[in-house]
Amino acid sequence: MNAYEIKQAARAGRYRTLAQKAHQESDAAYQSYKNIADQIPFGQPILVGHHSEARHRRDIDRMDSAMSRSVQEEKKAKYYERKAATIQNNLDTGRVVSSDDPEAIQKLKARIDDTQAESIRSKLSTIANILKETVFGKSSVPKLKKAKATKRKGKRSAAVRAKMAASQRKRWAKLKGQAGKKSLDPKKRHTMSPEGRARVAAAQKKRWAAQKSGSKEKTTSPKKTKRTMSPEGRARVATAQRARWAKVKKEKAKGKKGRPTAQNPF
Repeated sequence: MNAYEIKQAARAGRYRTLAQKAHQESDAAYQSYKNIADQIPFGQPILVGHHSEARHRRDIDRMDSAMSRSVQEEKKAKYYERKAATIQNNLDTGRVVSSDDPEAIQKLKARIDDTQAESIRSKLSTIANILKETVFGKSSVPKLKKAKATKRKGKRSAAVRAKMAASQRKRWAKLKGQAGKKSLDPKKRHTMSPEGRARVAAAQKKRWAAQKSGSKEKTTSPKKTKRTMSPEGRARVATAQRARWAKVKKEKAKGKKGRPTAQNPF
């Protein structure tokens, strides 16, 4: 390690020391907050007018300041830890080259050499790929994959496809013939003969006719007993109701006028 690296290592050590000190101060501030909080019963309100009111308010202010100091010291400790970790990482990896490093020129030259070597390697790889395409043909690997795929798929000739189509048609014709035979057999399908269907239809028609006749009798019987009112009768009833309501209103008005009040108790 040169003088610069020793200096940076000492700097990282100082940051770690500061972080440790901040952690200790944060813990001390939190302990102070806890000591004050333990003296106050949980949920104890401020007794306004009591001799303990001023002390209770001072304790609350001290608790608030102690907790704020603890949080601030904890944030400071994390900041110093990040600084120390960054410096140590730069020393270990050599990723950052500082201007005040006496070996900065050598480090930059080494980095340039590494970059140039990587660029040369990528160029040589590109040239090798171009030569491979010119010698062995362009995209030879995909052609081999495509040939394997077609071989695996196995294309059939026209004669084979015609034989398969003929056998499929024959099979379908056989299945259709069997389906026709099954439909002609009434016992297996549990179907009904035409005479049976005619008897069932006649019975259903008779039943529906009986139900319709019964429903007509039920609907016609209430019409004979139903009483309706003529328009003249409805008009007379409405006039009588209006006269009755007018009489009731007049009686209510007279009752209000004759009700005893504070000025006229009799």
